[in-house]
Amino acid sequence: MFNSIKHHRGRNTVFRFFSRSLPGMAYIKQDSCKLCSANDFDPHTHYFFNCRVILNKFNLKHITQHLQIANYEDEWSLEKSTTHFYLCDESSDLTAIIYHNIWKHVSSILFSQDDKILDFSNQSIISDFDIHRNILKLIHNTPTPADIEHIKCIT
Repeated sequence: MFNSIKHHRGRNTVFRFFSRSLPGMAYIKQDSCKLCSANDFDPHTHYFFNCRVILNKFNLKHITQHLQIANYEDEWSLEKSTTHFYLCDESSDLTAIIYHNIWKHVSSILFSQDDKILDFSNQSIISDFDIHRNILKLIHNTPTPADIEHIKCIT
């Protein structure tokens, strides 16, 4: 499942999410959500899929249309997001980037010492994905040492 994710920070966040080992989450001893005051509170799933404050910060349909990713579910849920990891295409990286951006935002709220809240929005997800996509293009278009030697020989 994790091998399909090329975005390394996203892959790390997803692995930690599913192994229930996100830093600091085990130490949260509160009965309700710090952001939306919900009482039915499991921090691992709540912040990623049920917190109204987090869910109102991004629009999955807008993101997938902007990035032109076809066949992506418009609904954000644990079940729907998990299916993308098995597709082995751009959708697995996008899903991992969304997990990672949610985690960056939540951890900056819960654990920040200097009240600096990291941005989390459609644009932050789109920007991260565009950077990732451009890096992959560079990697795939970078000539190998043999290519460089071949170019030297023919010029």
